[in-house]
Amino acid sequence: MEKTAYIVLGGDIDVPWLFGILSKKKKEDLLVGVDSGMEALDRLGLLPDVLLGDFDSISVPLPRGQKTQIVPFPRQKNFSDGELAVDFSYEKGFRRMHIFGGFGKRQDHFLSHLFLLARYHKKGAHLILLDPKNKIYIKERRAVIEKQKQWGRYISFFPLEGSIDHFSVTGVKYPLSDVTLNSFLQPTLTISNEITEEEAHLSWEKGLMLILETR
Repeated sequence: MEKTAYIVLGGDIDVPWLFGILSKKKKEDLLVGVDSGMEALDRLGLLPDVLLGDFDSISVPLPRGQKTQIVPFPRQKNFSDGELAVDFSYEKGFRRMHIFGGFGKRQDHFLSHLFLLARYHKKGAHLILLDPKNKIYIKERRAVIEKQKQWGRYISFFPLEGSIDHFSVTGVKYPLSDVTLNSFLQPTLTISNEITEEEAHLSWEKGLMLILETR
């Protein structure tokens, strides 16, 4: 199993749910606290392997003198703390990252996280935004979603780079065959589909597809 970086941001987090996820963390995985994301970890009694950010919004003491590596950054910078956490994890060799607290109340941060998914997909990494109701990630050219493992009842997908040609999806309530998708011309065509067979199979000619599994 590929090692995973678990990145906890400062957005809205269901803390008991997060504990259930982090209880599956393996020794070789990395737990990254990002600024006020430390507050959720503190409530769980967990120490991150790394805590980074400008610490302008954290209200719990920094875990100094313990096993946590603290990486401070200036408040005025050209990158969000979330991007710095992804950069840090990537440089440490992690190519699979689960990001929590990435939805929150600030939609500008949320949109920037979607573009982070695309940037790092092109660098060979697989980033997933997660909360109890949403799982968001990117695929290129094809995807298979298992019904028994899907995050929720619905799946939706959107082209990230203009239009996508020769798109097909099978194993779902609303199949499509060899169509052109354009999120600007048909923004709701591919939302709220449902898997009806054991697997949903998606394929397209080229380009990045944003996939959402939701409940």
